[in-house]
Amino acid sequence: MPQTTDKNSPNQKTTGSRPSISLCMIVKNEEKRLATALKSAKPWVDEIIVVDTGSTDRTVEIAESFGAKIYHHPWEHSFSKARNQSLSYATCDWMLILDADEELDQKSAPLMRQLVNAPKKICGFLFELYNDVTAGGETFILHPRLFRNHVGFRYEGKVHNRPTVPGTMARSKVKLIHYGYNETPEVMEAKHQRRLIMIRKWVEEEPDNYQAHSYLAHTLLSRRETMPEAVEVARTALNLLDSRRGDAKDYPHTYYPLLNGLTLLERDEELLEAAPACLEKMPYYPDPLFFMVWVHYRHQRWEEVCELAEKFLAAQDECKEHPERFVFFENMTYDQINYALFRWVVAAAHLGKDDQATHAFKRMLTERDAEKAIQSLLQNLLGSGHLPLAVELLPLAAESHPDWAWVTELKNACDQKMKEESSEAIKTRGLSVLKQGQPRQAAEILKQALDIFPRDAEALLNLGKALMEEGSASEAEYWLIKGLNAHPGHGWAWRMLGDILFKKGDPTQAAYCYERYLGQVPKDDDTKARYESCRQAPDHHAPTVAKKPPKLVVFLVSGMSPEMVRQPAPHFLMGKAWGELLDPQGQGMDLPAWATVLTGSWDHGLIKEPARSETVSFKDLKTPILWELMPENLSLGLVAAPFGHPPAGLPGFSISGYPAGLLESSMVSPKELTPRVLAKGYRADFALSEFDDQTTGQKLETDIRHEAFLYQLERNKLAAALAMPAVDVLVVGFTALDHMQKAHDLAHYKTFTAYQQVYAWIEGALQGLNPEHYAILGQRSYAHQDKIPQPNGFYCLSWMKGENGKAHATDVAPAILSLMGGDPSRLGRPRG
Repeated sequence: MPQTTDKNSPNQKTTGSRPSISLCMIVKNEEKRLATALKSAKPWVDEIIVVDTGSTDRTVEIAESFGAKIYHHPWEHSFSKARNQSLSYATCDWMLILDADEELDQKSAPLMRQLVNAPKKICGFLFELYNDVTAGGETFILHPRLFRNHVGFRYEGKVHNRPTVPGTMARSKVKLIHYGYNETPEVMEAKHQRRLIMIRKWVEEEPDNYQAHSYLAHTLLSRRETMPEAVEVARTALNLLDSRRGDAKDYPHTYYPLLNGLTLLERDEELLEAAPACLEKMPYYPDPLFFMVWVHYRHQRWEEVCELAEKFLAAQDECKEHPERFVFFENMTYDQINYALFRWVVAAAHLGKDDQATHAFKRMLTERDAEKAIQSLLQNLLGSGHLPLAVELLPLAAESHPDWAWVTELKNACDQKMKEESSEAIKTRGLSVLKQGQPRQAAEILKQALDIFPRDAEALLNLGKALMEEGSASEAEYWLIKGLNAHPGHGWAWRMLGDILFKKGDPTQAAYCYERYLGQVPKDDDTKARYESCRQAPDHHAPTVAKKPPKLVVFLVSGMSPEMVRQPAPHFLMGKAWGELLDPQGQGMDLPAWATVLTGSWDHGLIKEPARSETVSFKDLKTPILWELMPENLSLGLVAAPFGHPPAGLPGFSISGYPAGLLESSMVSPKELTPRVLAKGYRADFALSEFDDQTTGQKLETDIRHEAFLYQLERNKLAAALAMPAVDVLVVGFTALDHMQKAHDLAHYKTFTAYQQVYAWIEGALQGLNPEHYAILGQRSYAHQDKIPQPNGFYCLSWMKGENGKAHATDVAPAILSLMGGDPSRLGRPRG
């Protein structure tokens, strides 16, 4: 073997100063990922052994290019047999096991130089294995991968091959990344079905083998529809294991699908019986404690949550201290520590045990991937009324991680919320002064209250009333619109706004306000008569979107995830047409998806999604957006569309979307349409402040009234769109999924319900309008159990009424322009 004199060189092959390593692999048709795996391992091993089981692609050629020794064996439906065949050819002191869809982390790989010098009693090492998941994010387990040669090490089991190691296993910090779960839905489903067939056959051949039933239970657990079967199969496996008086170390793998399945199916009483039984067999196994914490948290049993979370953390610490006592790759909740800590802090907060909450929070700061969990926790505390505790914990986060920019944003939101509480006394004084007949003074006081809390409906409406009494009708109109947008249930304010518009000589818009008033006070004959006269205005019955359907309707849906668009609405052909955000320079840039989709270019100049503190309009983009390039003979209607702040010169109408706040005339173009938009219940977004943005997820999670209000606001967007003047192209934006997935993970039934709501709105609108063409575009994906969006996702659904072409994000704008007779070549060019 070639030698070098530099002992730190990654290409060192000498075995004179250290034991040597053989890389052992089994492969079949792995040309897609094999080169990545071999490239990552080659610098750190002394020989490469590849057993090919019948490849028909370039797999063997790729392996040979890395200097691998190739051995051909037919596939005999046994992974263990193939593994053992590869081990039989290894000539080095140690054997590294790697799959073709894995990659060895280059920062930690040099640690293997130290591991191979381990004492003789250590015959194997556990690596940190990170599973890269399709929906984004990753899971983490410890897995045995490096083994001493010539000590009798081998694999057992046909399907899920398990290593049998004579001697001690030790943990290491070497990392592997597994990409096998990051495939298209079709590939993943095919893998699942192949695995399921093999394991069911295994069970048939060995009906008394508890391992076969255990692995079948694990496989069934991955699909919601087979979870009940997974639970029953796991029970069978446990019975078989009990009958053979299995060792304690054999129970974790068998218990896990039972405990997880019962928890996900919300069969909580059964879980609370099974988990303690598992702990009796293996007291230091953490998983049962984790699932009990989960269930008690669901039922708000705060004392039990605190007690069991503390025990769970102690069990995980025991596993870290004594890996030789525990088969770590069966510890499936090893990467769930922050979830338990999260629940512990919340439970302690509800019990008023702030010291205990702070203790658990400090532990969270030390855990891996702490940022997302801590951000979600602090938002939870704020949304559930624990503002003082959250304010105390924020400095701890800032001190521990000064690079977390969101901490400052959250602190500012908390400061604003605390100030808002002081506005109540000022508002009360203003209302008292107004009742005393001093409208000018009352207006000044109410404005002071609104400077602190600008979304207080009572203050807004009474300010409008004070200004009206003062004789400032135009200024009163402004505040009445904002107040009714905050809370439309004040009939007197609708009548007052209607009277202002009527006196201005705008009977058409006044009619919409009177209609809302009469819906609350139907016996007001004078107003009813005025309403009827307003309805006679010439333009009151002009064609609307509902009466004259557009040629093209585009729905823009924030929060779409590919896992949730595959099956629920097949008549939309959802999930068959798709897209992805392009990053031509390969820099991993965070390119806002809507800007890329709607400009047809990645070079749009926008590096962040719009936020409440940084609103974005068309003019902020380096390149024109497709709505600006529509043919001049077409009229456009934009309702809550991204970058939809009313642009000058567009024919038709535009109503701003997130993060515009409460409605005012500057958000509507032409502004004369504002009362109509208001009367139809339109509001730009569910959240109206930075504090709302931070706490929306918690509110939706704990109070169904917020969920109902969110859905109502989304339906109102459609109601407003249908009432607007007829246009050729209508664009409507929805944000409900964005909000709901900040509250619930992807597997939660409420997330599924939210998707069904969106599908129903779209389906109803399309059936009612029957446009010539439509497109449903979605952006931003959420990983499983991850309430933080991945901003660079893009999903194109029912592309151009079901043409089902695969569409990159930059394909959308050109296709729409071409469809409508525009010139796509103008996209991507600099403005002006």
